[in-house]
Amino acid sequence: MDIKKQKKLLVWVVVILVILNLGAISLFVIQTYSKPVKDTEEYTSRKINRPFRPDGPGRMFTDRVSFNDAQREKLRESFVGHRQAMQIYKDSIRLLRSQLMQELASEDPDSKKLDEISAGIGQYYSRLNKETSRHFMEMKSIADPQQLEELNEFFLDIAKRKHPGPGDGFRHRHRRGRR
Repeated sequence: MDIKKQKKLLVWVVVILVILNLGAISLFVIQTYSKPVKDTEEYTSRKINRPFRPDGPGRMFTDRVSFNDAQREKLRESFVGHRQAMQIYKDSIRLLRSQLMQELASEDPDSKKLDEISAGIGQYYSRLNKETSRHFMEMKSIADPQQLEELNEFFLDIAKRKHPGPGDGFRHRHRRGRR
């Protein structure tokens, strides 16, 4: 190849590399200065502290148990605290499951470490259940004697339902409104 063609080729390669670098730098700047909503603390806070909606989880109790406005406000406060605690536990379980899968994917998984991670997941599930019980007890403390009967019937209805195990697709059926 003659020198003119080499110089021309080299100039084009440099121009292309400059354009690629400018594009990469601009993407980096855009990503740095534009906050992705889901990765921000604000999103997490909104997710955990979202406002109480009359058509949300409290609607069922309002309809079935007929809570008055004062009781609904106490219920809303209880839901906010409950939702915060549950989100923390679910996030912790998700993190531990990720660690479990990473350990399983390693070349030589340590069974002792797997047992410790599994025990940690179990502890968080236990905390989830305790928090749910605490929340239900708080709902009972809000109710008057007649409403308490309705709540107890509701709790018994929950106990009669088939409780799905992990991985049976319940989450997806539930989202579509099927049971």
